[in-house]
Amino acid sequence: MMEPSGTAGTNEGLAFAIEHWAAAQPAGRGRPPMFLQWEIADCLQGDMEADEASELVVARPLPGEYLSTVGVLNQFASVWGERGFRRVAVCAQRDHLGRCISLVEGIGFEAVPVSDDCVNWSQYRCDDYGYDMRSQQPWTRVRWRFLVWNNIASCFVGSCCVLRKERPYVPVHRQRTDDEQHS
Repeated sequence: MMEPSGTAGTNEGLAFAIEHWAAAQPAGRGRPPMFLQWEIADCLQGDMEADEASELVVARPLPGEYLSTVGVLNQFASVWGERGFRRVAVCAQRDHLGRCISLVEGIGFEAVPVSDDCVNWSQYRCDDYGYDMRSQQPWTRVRWRFLVWNNIASCFVGSCCVLRKERPYVPVHRQRTDDEQHS
């Protein structure tokens, strides 16, 4: 079995898709700010790398903790609201994209999918669907396993009401107040 790597080819391919998408956007102030999960942002090349003054915002986990899809959304949702965004570009592996879009729309934003059709997955050592056997997450190494995991995750998020329009978001790096814990 292959040794899992920190950044699998899937994230490298998605970074390429984002670069391709960004290149088609207006330059300068016309280009929308980008909010990315750290695994994808760390794969960006050239002038798209994150720095203090860039329009690139990256969601990173706390040391030693896992950052889920919902955790990434929690980090970004309050910033999107504060900045007055109504439309949000969403880039994810194609089997995961539907759930990502649903989560974004579930909190009141319009999701604009970023296509990965431009990605030659074999160039990133992935199968035809963008799965990489080197991924650290076992459920993202092969398609059948991810589809089972994603269906379970979709049911869990829906039944536990983790994301709802009427509930305010609590950023993942902030303690809940007593009022929030009892609501």
